[in-house]
Amino acid sequence: MEATLNGVLGDYLEASRNELATVMGFYENSKPLAHLDNLGNKLCVLVHGLTDDENSWNFHGTDYGALIEKDFGFHPLYLRYNTGLHISTNGRQLSNLLQSICKMNSVSDLVFLCHSMGGLVTRSAFHYAVTDGATWVQNVSQVVFIGTPHQGSPWEQLGNVVSSALGAVPRPYMKLAADITKLRSSGIKDLRYGYILDEDWQLHDEDALLTNTKTRAHLPEWIQYYVVTGTLTENPNHPLSKWLGDALVRKHSAEGKSNHPDHHLEFENCREFAGIGHCRLHRNFSVYQQISMWMSEKRPLIAGQEDGTQDSRNTLALGDTANVETDSALSQRWAKRKGIASLLQDGVGNGVSAVHDVHRSLSDETFTILGMTPLAPALPGVKTVHDTLVDGWYGAVRAISHGVTELAKL
Repeated sequence: MEATLNGVLGDYLEASRNELATVMGFYENSKPLAHLDNLGNKLCVLVHGLTDDENSWNFHGTDYGALIEKDFGFHPLYLRYNTGLHISTNGRQLSNLLQSICKMNSVSDLVFLCHSMGGLVTRSAFHYAVTDGATWVQNVSQVVFIGTPHQGSPWEQLGNVVSSALGAVPRPYMKLAADITKLRSSGIKDLRYGYILDEDWQLHDEDALLTNTKTRAHLPEWIQYYVVTGTLTENPNHPLSKWLGDALVRKHSAEGKSNHPDHHLEFENCREFAGIGHCRLHRNFSVYQQISMWMSEKRPLIAGQEDGTQDSRNTLALGDTANVETDSALSQRWAKRKGIASLLQDGVGNGVSAVHDVHRSLSDETFTILGMTPLAPALPGVKTVHDTLVDGWYGAVRAISHGVTELAKL
């Protein structure tokens, strides 16, 4: 629930300092890593997609990170981040975080598994690492992009068209509908064309109709890149799969193809999985087998491993108090309760005000029309009573809502 909320409203939560805003970090078993040192010199970073968290990788009691640790000896690091923030903001934060971790662990080999938006965040981190002179990126050897919309998603482009069309209708309730659709987060809007740099969105109207302002980003040449794509149907040539790809990302976007020379990405190693949709690509044994084959091209499998799926991550030092609710855990729970109350307070308050404005606008139109009839002499008094009742009603709703949510924060 929190991951979904951050994906949809994460930028608002961050700007309003709401306690529900996700703070970027590495997690195990839904808890922040207790220790970021002694992780080993070989790390596999798993970066989830929009409205997800580190648990989205789980399937059949295991995940790609656990399997790679078993097969290749890479310690998995599962990133959690606020997917509603601009992708470039998350990219900078990830680069800084990895710089610290790699220094603490003397990392010599770093691989990435990136699902959907996670691939864009990773590419953003690469760019800022190169421009800022961060050394961690020099140790990256392989990256697997899994359903990543390098050239954007058709659904966000459709959302842009819908909000623009609604806003173009000169009616107050249509403007309200347009404003509601525009509330989707900056992270979601970045998916329109795959924005990964500050320059892509800064100084531009992010709600402009189908306007692509993406700029060229650094893509380190020493890294080996791999691409996993899926299709909506078992037949990859079916019109639905041709048009919608894996249901959320089209094939040409996932493979980085573009007619614009500054946007085009040349990925040689691509594999399409027919009949596997976007939300299953990052938790499927067939996909993992392909990832394992790609990783084997540069390193051997660890000899003597059993053919099991034991998740050795659980042995990471989280302490003997992992199942004991500490004062810190209680504090976090109360903070989240306060965050929910604040969000409801803002949502109800702004929503009631917006509906109030629409009501007044429609009422004014109605009284203007009636003013052209024989009822005109009686209208000023009627309008005064009407406006007083309407304003009092909406004011009472706002006051009650505010009082209830303030009590909930105690």
